Amino acid sequence: MTPLFCRCGHREKANRNGILFQCQKCGYTIHADLNGAINIAKAISGLSA
Repeated sequence: MTPLFCRCGHREKANRNGILFQCQKCGYTIHADLNGAINIAKAISGLSA
């Protein structure tokens, strides 16, 4: 579920629409796979997503 989690903390299934991740709360937009990779990296490094 990491691709659904935004840097602002908002988590919603509608944030991911195909290849793009766009937060429904703050509007942050990024390639969905890159967003997921960032969230995974933060999780394993002990940083908050």
